Parts: sequence; structure tokens; C-alpha cells
Amino acid sequence: MFPRGIPEFSPFKQRRMRHVVRRGDLKYLILQVLSEKPTHGYEIMKVLNENFGGFYFPSAGAIYPTLQMLDDAEYVKSMDEDGKKVYSITPKGITFLENNNEKLKKILERINRHFKTEKFKILRDLKRTAGLILHNFDDLTSDKLKEIMNILEETRKKIGSVILR
Repeated sequence: MFPRGIPEFSPFKQRRMRHVVRRGDLKYLILQVLSEKPTHGYEIMKVLNENFGGFYFPSAGAIYPTLQMLDDAEYVKSMDEDGKKVYSITPKGITFLENNNEKLKKILERINRHFKTEKFKILRDLKRTAGLILHNFDDLTSDKLKEIMNILEETRKKIGSVILR
């Protein structure tokens, strides 16, 4: 339960990000990633996730059909390497991306306006802190857990006092 005056907000839910990545945007974002280097689908998902500050992870159900559509349009080609499909942008794909440079710039500006704000920098730091704790959870002794709990409690109180001013 959240303290009185602090609204319940779940920034980590994918549905909150839908208005940022709109229908049709993904093909431009994928082509941009592939213009940097050939890669496989999961790596594309990881790069896009990093570009969104960790708050949006495009699903395989979005990435692979888009890659197939781009392959059908001959904007990308795939090759099997070590049992994985590696995608690369074709000359036709580069031309398409260049011809739609303004569209891509608008998409990236919208994404940056959303994810480069101070609010999301705070949320990214909170997520990183939680990740640090979770990643090392099994190695934390009882004393370390108590110390972390005290730090978090003190921090939460300080943040609450700033919010409620």
C-alpha cells in the first residue's frame, strides 16, 4: 500500500508505453537498428529496449512478423548463422529508410520527449536499483538486507516529504 498522498503508479507496465510506439513505427526502428549492423531478432529487441531506457521491450510477437514483412518487401534479408537467423538491411531497405528519414526523426523525437524526461530518469534509476538488489539477492546476508532496508526506508520517507510539500 502506498502512503497517503502518493498515487499508485506502475511505470513498468507495457500498456503505458503503447502511445509512444505507434502502429507502423516498429519497421522504422528495426531498420535503423539493422543499418548499424546485422543482428538477430532477440538482439534487436534488446537494442530497442536499451533505447527506451528499459521501459519498453518489444515482444517477439511484434518483432518477428515485422521482420518477415520487411523481408517480404526486400528491405531486409536473413541468413542462418549458428542456428540463428541474422538479419541485415538491404540496399532497398537503406533507400526506404533514407526516403523516410523525416518520419524516423519524428518517431525518435517522440520517443526521446517521452523517455528522456527527468521523470523517466528517476524511474530508470529506481529500476536499476531494484535490479541491483534482485541480481545480488541470493548473496545478501541478513545484516546487508537490514542495512538496505534501512536505507530504502529512509529514502522513501525523504522522497515522500518532498512529494507531499
